[in-house]
Amino acid sequence: MQRLQRGVNRRLFTLVLIGTLIAVLGTAAGGGAVQAAATQGYDWEDGTAQGWSVDWGGDDPTSSTAVALSGARSLALSVEGREYPGFRSPSRLPGLTVGSLVTYHLYTPRSARLLQVKPYVTDKAYVEHFGPWSRLTPGSWTTLTWRVPAVPDIHHLGLEFDSRGWDGRVYLDDASWTKTDPRGSLFDGQNLIYGSHIGAWDMDGGTAISNATAAANVTAAKIRVIKWQMWKPPCELRPTDCQTEAQFNAAIDGIRRLGAEPLVGLPPIWDQQCATAPDPWSLAWQQWIIRTAGSRVNLYEMGNEPDHYCGLTGQQYHDQLWVNVPTLKAYARTLGHQIYVGGPGWSASDAPSLAELKVWLAATKADYLAHAQNRDWLPDFISTHTYLVTPTENDTQAHAQAAIDAWGNFYDDLQAYVNSAFAGLTDQGYPIADELKLADSEWNDTIDLTWPGNESQAWTDFYVHAMFAMLRTHNVWLSNQSTIASHTGQALDLLTTEGTPKPEYNSYKAESTTDPRNN
Repeated sequence: MQRLQRGVNRRLFTLVLIGTLIAVLGTAAGGGAVQAAATQGYDWEDGTAQGWSVDWGGDDPTSSTAVALSGARSLALSVEGREYPGFRSPSRLPGLTVGSLVTYHLYTPRSARLLQVKPYVTDKAYVEHFGPWSRLTPGSWTTLTWRVPAVPDIHHLGLEFDSRGWDGRVYLDDASWTKTDPRGSLFDGQNLIYGSHIGAWDMDGGTAISNATAAANVTAAKIRVIKWQMWKPPCELRPTDCQTEAQFNAAIDGIRRLGAEPLVGLPPIWDQQCATAPDPWSLAWQQWIIRTAGSRVNLYEMGNEPDHYCGLTGQQYHDQLWVNVPTLKAYARTLGHQIYVGGPGWSASDAPSLAELKVWLAATKADYLAHAQNRDWLPDFISTHTYLVTPTENDTQAHAQAAIDAWGNFYDDLQAYVNSAFAGLTDQGYPIADELKLADSEWNDTIDLTWPGNESQAWTDFYVHAMFAMLRTHNVWLSNQSTIASHTGQALDLLTTEGTPKPEYNSYKAESTTDPRNN
């Protein structure tokens, strides 16, 4: 009864945003659905409803063999003449965003003479935003396409039916949608949470690249993004106590050989590179990295734990480091390629950190508006770190879960601020807030290299699963476990010094190789 009442009350929303939607109908002549340029979708061939459910006024849908457009199955939707039933997908569909072109294929029996349908999406408050009503063709497949309107924080796709007194079943098959992030396909990826870090204090990338056993295990774990940082100034800028171009290239080429996307940290990345330190960072150093990496590197992180190593506040990070980002992006374009820069790699994900991130993000918004809405001033992702404290947060599973849950709440609060602060701002017609991805660029269950807890397979199975569940649930786009093989086989490493698996590697691989979105 509650669902039926909701379906009646939300009738007020039926005209909302119709003018922004495009509906096109046509009858399919047969054969498979055309899904060019489409991302993930639904075909119901596994015999389940694939997470679809009734939204109001009907029964839950089921997989059916009664009729199918392609394959052997479709989704049967129960339509009753006394109601306006609505059916919806699971939430937060990968790649679904404002401007996505959604395609449905619907079959209606010959007896359904006046059946109508209209698509919708729900927002973060679960309010429906509808397209126009469209008539379905009796006795055949009808193709319905429409474009997702400007809705904040899209949760579900859905379909509502007006049966005009007809009782029966409508069949849905081959539902799909296109990607639309104007920055390109990298930002539509759903597999970049499977990342790690290499080369801590190894200027050429270290064991994970040079050791064949380690490299094979990294590849086998389907690690999709690898973070690496340059520790010494290039010899081109300082001829002694420096890092050679050959070492730099070994790290970048090695990451690419592992099948991963490099995420390169721009200095300063530790206290040796802060003001008055022995290896002070410079714009010339940052430009050298971008020039030398060339098209091999798309993703950069401006700084690394600037609050921890350099003692910066959110405003100081903006004033001293982030101010260089537009210059670096423009510089990369003069070399013929596009780079994407995020930050700040804040050392913690808690309430004080959120306050500093808000200051930084507010400053980037002011920059964006002051520079004629130049997208270069805004981050491409917002990154923080999540390490359990030893021993208070990793002494029991309950304590660890509480900390992980708190990080999930932190990312929700950060996303809520982004949605509010950047509401109404667009990039090539698409909401800026949807483009500011969240990243956990370093995570592990300790910062103590000698902690023995990671020798327990039962512990790492719990911890790694809980972390990936948190990252997925709270819409974190990219993450890096720290580290693959950078601390000589100690507590943080996935691999031993010989490149063989440790318990945390086994747990990681179990998650990364069974997730269908890690393709």
